[in-house]
Amino acid sequence: SDEIIDLLIRVTCEPGRDSILVCSPTYAMYQIFASVNDVSTVDVPLSADDYQLRVGAILQSLTPRVKLVFLCSPGNPTGRLLRRADIEAIAAAATGSLVVVDEAYVDFAPDEAAASCVPLVGRTPNLVVSQTFSKAWGLAGARVGVAVAPEPLVSALDRVKAPFNLSTLAEQAALRAIRAAPAVRAQRDRVLAERDRVAAALSAPEFASAVRRVSPSDANFLLVRVANCRAVCDALAERHGVVVRYRGGMLHCDGCMRVTIGTEEENERMLAALRRAVAEPA
Repeated sequence: SDEIIDLLIRVTCEPGRDSILVCSPTYAMYQIFASVNDVSTVDVPLSADDYQLRVGAILQSLTPRVKLVFLCSPGNPTGRLLRRADIEAIAAAATGSLVVVDEAYVDFAPDEAAASCVPLVGRTPNLVVSQTFSKAWGLAGARVGVAVAPEPLVSALDRVKAPFNLSTLAEQAALRAIRAAPAVRAQRDRVLAERDRVAAALSAPEFASAVRRVSPSDANFLLVRVANCRAVCDALAERHGVVVRYRGGMLHCDGCMRVTIGTEEENERMLAALRRAVAEPA
């Protein structure tokens, strides 16, 4: 879906004049693609306590120059599903902007059908929903994304995109994944069960001296606040061969790392390495 982000900016924004709006902490590529296209960014941060949209602040920040509002749901790195009522309120008010809901992780939400904003597109003319085959569908290397949008916008994106942006091999991989949807859902269910098990393990007394918070997650990862987080992340990678994403430099993520959920064996290895890393001197 990265290409979709870039195309939307190119189609809707005038370089040097227009802006996009994002809600930090969020996916970095929105701002990166905006910068590449000489488009500025307006940042209206999520609430610090529960990583939800501050609807009033967003509406106050909408100007005629804000052409795109990017909302990541579930969020990256927060893992939190945004409230659909908030998204609908923003779309209803942002009559001069496109509201883009990035649902890269929506397949991991408790009820992905109810969580997705795709059903709203038909009755919300300024709403776009993007999804990807890179997460739950396991095709990150194929780079296949999907945009659900009003037909005139789809036509505009089709005119701007590169003529051979998706290879035949990537198409075939995506179609095979769709045909294997029951197996994909079964694997998703295993990931969700492991996510809950790992969250419970990190919240157990044995980690009480190091783990400050395990944020609720609707994605395939956990955002975990850890004492001496940078040193712990470095120790995990350099001494134990376990890589987690340090997110302590992002807004509202002080001392946080993002832990992706893998197989039971991989998760056990991560937990064992974390036990050692938090016990080691910095």
